[in-house]
Amino acid sequence: MIRQKKDLQRGQGGEGEIVAIILIFLLLYGCSYLYKYLTAPKNITETDKIYSEQRFNKEPYTSSETIEASPENSASSYSVVATIYHEFDKDGTEHKMVQQISFDNGGCLIFGNAPFPGNGTDQHGRMWSFN
Repeated sequence: MIRQKKDLQRGQGGEGEIVAIILIFLLLYGCSYLYKYLTAPKNITETDKIYSEQRFNKEPYTSSETIEASPENSASSYSVVATIYHEFDKDGTEHKMVQQISFDNGGCLIFGNAPFPGNGTDQHGRMWSFN
């Protein structure tokens, strides 16, 4: 009878360890999710709201945004729709790059991945500034 009692106690101890492991796992998962949520960029613009899942998960994505672009050595500045590529460093820092800008007349200029804000050269070799 004493032996049966010890066997019963050993079985209960194993169940308690499993429950403890499950609770620790859930606690770690919850903490990592909370950290990711708290450190994610806040949704400020409509573009950010559209791409919030990619931003939250730090995944690269492409968006269309209205920016100010001005050619080098010109006093003119244009409000244009730009295709912006977003990527993230390992530490979560976001970098934006202008791939192309589109004009109201249907034309467009291709920049590859010019830093935004910053400067870039179009396919014709002209320098532009982006804000």
